Amino acid sequence: MCSGSFRNLAGWRSDLSITADGTIHLIKDLQGLTTLEWHGKKLDIYSYVGAEYAGRTYGSFVSPSSGKTVYVGYGSPSFNNYGCYT
Repeated sequence: MCSGSFRNLAGWRSDLSITADGTIHLIKDLQGLTTLEWHGKKLDIYSYVGAEYAGRTYGSFVSPSSGKTVYVGYGSPSFNNYGCYT
């Protein structure tokens, strides 16, 4: 891990979400990083463990053209995230 990489953990996430009616919702998030190090005379062992969380903020509306419910926003349940966690 490069020096200074902690500042880039949350660089990809959005700060807010705007629903179909124009309501602004802040996205709640959490991040953490911990380091475990051991230094011997000829061997150094180190480990970095981190976690990130971003909450869902989405809304829905009924499409006038199709009559179906459409979800919009961050973390919408209608998004296909298949394979994202592989």
